[in-house]
Amino acid sequence: MLSPLFKVAPYDVEEANYYPIRCSWLFKSEKADIEIESDAKNNPEKQTSVLFAAGCSIPNIKSVTFHRDEKIDFKLFYDPVPPGADALLANFVIQPAKPKEKEFGIKLRVQLNRDGIVEFDSAQLIEEYEEVNFIGCCFYSPKLL
Repeated sequence: MLSPLFKVAPYDVEEANYYPIRCSWLFKSEKADIEIESDAKNNPEKQTSVLFAAGCSIPNIKSVTFHRDEKIDFKLFYDPVPPGADALLANFVIQPAKPKEKEFGIKLRVQLNRDGIVEFDSAQLIEEYEEVNFIGCCFYSPKLL
């Protein structure tokens, strides 16, 4: 039986990620299926980023947007690697998009679910365009009257 004199303050238990998870990406040519290495924007050493830092709350969703229409090799791995585990968590290949507009982006959503498992949520092609609306107007001409 609980005593009416004893009260507990409200609290929340929040799960956290123990090891940082890093992502890397590499663009591949659509025509020859070779990696584009001469491009300054395709330097593998610079194309990594910590997606889920150590200590981030779970569940958590992150988005990465690319503005290129080439095949993307997207990898998720631990950095540093926990003892007894593989470094590579997942490897995804996103096929090239066929955008209709000049302004576009490929948005990738990655989720760290409540069990601490990394899931690839979705890949979307997002295009920006201007819509022009013409408003009908009447021209007044004195000759018509």
